[in-house]
Amino acid sequence: MLSAEPNIRKTYRNLDSTQGVGLVARAWDDFGAHACFVDDTGGFGAGWIDGLTRLGRSPIGVGFAAKPNDGRYFNKRAEMAFECVQWISRGGALPGSTNLLTALTQRGEPLIFSQSAWLWSPPA
Repeated sequence: MLSAEPNIRKTYRNLDSTQGVGLVARAWDDFGAHACFVDDTGGFGAGWIDGLTRLGRSPIGVGFAAKPNDGRYFNKRAEMAFECVQWISRGGALPGSTNLLTALTQRGEPLIFSQSAWLWSPPA
């Protein structure tokens, strides 16, 4: 399985849900994506999730501020990081992307796995 970085060069700001849904649905089709993850922290992505669902899609809402699903993890960010590592160890592959590498490594706070194991990210 491969995670690919879409070649999107435009940044959008201040979109309402209807505009965002249209753009995401088009990109979903253009790239033939198997999944779409929407930031649902604080419910801000709820309109996008509802709109995409009405179009027959199955977006996956991610509450980044939510508690982890697995109690071994301190927070959702740590859970996602370790699950990504597990996915890669099972054969998953990330794209060779400078943007992704920066996003994954340039954080100034620790990723906490449990009370006894810590993963530190370098400061930004």
